[in-house]
Amino acid sequence: MRAAASVSATTDIRHDYFAKEAARAVRVRLRWSHPPSQRRCCGLHRYRRRLPRHFQHAPVTLQHSGLAHACVVEVLQRVVAIAQHSVATDSASAPPALEADMLSLLMFSRVSRHEPACGQENPMRIEAENAAHHGEVDAVTRAAFAGGDEAELIERLRADGLVRLSLVAVDDGRVVGHAMFTTLHVVVDGRIADALCLAPVSVLPQHQRRGIGSMLIRDGLARCKALGCEAVVVLGHAAYYPRFGFSAALASKLAAPFAGESFMALELVEGALAGAAGAVVYPPAFGIDGGH
Repeated sequence: MRAAASVSATTDIRHDYFAKEAARAVRVRLRWSHPPSQRRCCGLHRYRRRLPRHFQHAPVTLQHSGLAHACVVEVLQRVVAIAQHSVATDSASAPPALEADMLSLLMFSRVSRHEPACGQENPMRIEAENAAHHGEVDAVTRAAFAGGDEAELIERLRADGLVRLSLVAVDDGRVVGHAMFTTLHVVVDGRIADALCLAPVSVLPQHQRRGIGSMLIRDGLARCKALGCEAVVVLGHAAYYPRFGFSAALASKLAAPFAGESFMALELVEGALAGAAGAVVYPPAFGIDGGH
């Protein structure tokens, strides 16, 4: 983190809009402890005003424990890459691909809609699941889905060694939410993509509609991207998952046991699912005949 910040500080970023705005965003997020009356001095109001209008609705806040360290480093590295391009080419703008990548990273950094009270830490935190959480995760999953099918799926996925990332939301020492990303076989035009399946996502009923599921998904997607994963597939509510970038149109080319608006995919690496046609094969743990 310190090394990346040092490099960005010594790179001339005056000629690049996205580099300047991304650098300011990082500074603003790391100084979120300022009370509302002092936030204008952090540059937040200028950042929000200068973003394209269709991005202004997205909060740019960062809780002290919200964003994974690797994602902050990646944002800074992208700032450096764009700035170096600007200096090397004496250009006033970055290539469209880099601009899109930067905006994608900035959108990933939104991990919570809740703001901590002035002078207080938000007790909610997202952390990697460990064996000590298993019992609570089982209880949360059974309560959220009013049954045991999803809890049993989690056990099978663990037993088969398919879990790539599993996160829990902890509130005041208690697990109140959970999200799991597991290995999924995806092939597009004969090329195997490093893809994951997002399932299940669960939040205790009494803690729902507080943004906890969004926290888990956004933090999880950012961590998966930092791990080098290329794409994520999900079967879920058609009105909910597109806010994270999932697309039914992108998944429509993939032959799978599911179809329609509820079957969606997201590229973590641009072009990861590019191609004419592909297929998804679910592992036996999902209990789908033949996996497809």
